[in-house]
Amino acid sequence: MSNNDPVKSGAATPGADGLPLEPDSVSELLFATHLFTVEIISLTATPWAVEADDLQHRRLGIVLRLLALHKGKLNLQPSQTFPLEVEQRRESEFFNHDFHGLWSHVTPQPEVGVRYVVISRAATDSPAALMQEGACVRLLVPAYESDILLALEAERLYREIFAAANYESNNETEYEPKHEPPTIAAARALLNFTRERVAGCRDIYALYFWARIQPALLANTELLLPGVLTLASSSNAKNSFRQTTVALIYDAALDFEPDSPPYRIVLATFVALLLQPEASLLHEMLVEVQLYNLIFQDQRPRFNSGAMIPDADAHRAVLAALAPFKTERAQRIKVWLSAGGS
Repeated sequence: MSNNDPVKSGAATPGADGLPLEPDSVSELLFATHLFTVEIISLTATPWAVEADDLQHRRLGIVLRLLALHKGKLNLQPSQTFPLEVEQRRESEFFNHDFHGLWSHVTPQPEVGVRYVVISRAATDSPAALMQEGACVRLLVPAYESDILLALEAERLYREIFAAANYESNNETEYEPKHEPPTIAAARALLNFTRERVAGCRDIYALYFWARIQPALLANTELLLPGVLTLASSSNAKNSFRQTTVALIYDAALDFEPDSPPYRIVLATFVALLLQPEASLLHEMLVEVQLYNLIFQDQRPRFNSGAMIPDADAHRAVLAALAPFKTERAQRIKVWLSAGGS
């Protein structure tokens, strides 16, 4: 982001009990200036027409009702309505391969009551302006509102635990036992909170959770990593939460030493996920990306598979799980397992 980015003016900084504005965060809930929910009251559309760029264009006229504001400030109150006009573009009625802007890949439903969760990033208090191209980051289905509410609750807990631990730390004496550092105490609290609610978490919450816990985790990997991996492999986790968390852990693991305990526990957890039916939607990505790149460097194995998976029954189970995959990378992993990595 540039230094003169209007978002950095702090125009939409929330109150003390909300989600803070952190422009450089990996989390959309933190880097967004505004989070709000709307519903469609009415929708009209002009006919599609080819214009000078050889694309088909049309205009949507939408009347929306603001249902809830979760972050930022708006010039409307919940239950008030506002008009929105946006343009859609496409290559033809039958295909639309290129990206032509957020609204061109949204199919608003004309039925009254259809809802969207809006994630926006701009220095304005107009909901119509915040839903325009450039300002609007994502339009999500209503189910994602629960991720925002979970993050709001988690943020309050995180701040409370951090503040309490910080107070204790600042008031220690040489005669009192040492307290847990504030970052660790807050990270533990957030881990426990998320573990209890993992069944309801999606990818938007996963990014918020990672943004909060990553600094403490990277500084205290062996202490916190097992708990995060437990979340990723939880049998009742939603696929979007699991997939996002696995991808984030994998990115972090690439900076670990291959012979280190954190690296090995990440790889072992990903292997276990390959055997987990609940994670079946993740299996192809695990084989082609995470497992392959953690096992191999420049097409050579980093270590012996016998050291990684010493149990013969586990060896056979992993080979059986890999059987449906016929790609070159899958074949390399199979050979590595069968040959003991030699």
